[in-house]
Amino acid sequence: MLDVSLSYNKFRFIGNEFLTWILFLLNNKDKYHKIFQTDIASLSLGNKLIIENRQKNSSETVLIKGENANFKESMPAFKKGSLVSEINLIYSENEKKWQFTIKAESLAILNLKHPNIGFYESKEDLGGFVLDKTFHINKAVEYIDNLFMNFIKLRVSKNWALKVFPEIKNWINS
Repeated sequence: MLDVSLSYNKFRFIGNEFLTWILFLLNNKDKYHKIFQTDIASLSLGNKLIIENRQKNSSETVLIKGENANFKESMPAFKKGSLVSEINLIYSENEKKWQFTIKAESLAILNLKHPNIGFYESKEDLGGFVLDKTFHINKAVEYIDNLFMNFIKLRVSKNWALKVFPEIKNWINS
């Protein structure tokens, strides 16, 4: 069994690859729309993207932020070997929106904004309010968990090296 710190360092890249894969799919929605979109749900890029290149001799970080930011500015960094280290996403379902940021290092979900559920007016309403809030938080977490599970299955399959990775490289170089 691997020591926790050895495991962390050995598999640290997985979070970066996962978020880079999400960005790739979002930029190629016409081909991969079924992964993110169903009749009732969809995923889109939010207002922040951080890309890092952690080479042995140097480190480079690119931050793209803003409501109408041009995320194509990140392509030169990808060509140098950078990967996504943080991404802001918007998950929509039945006219409800969740917006959150995912960090690659820990796959932590940060700054989660879920649909407004109102306020509780009495102590009797508190239990229902907490359950509603928990439900909305879990909805975003479950969506990302399912995406991550699909990514891991793909990442360990032969399809990754034969099909997906070459497509990502072509996307970066286009």
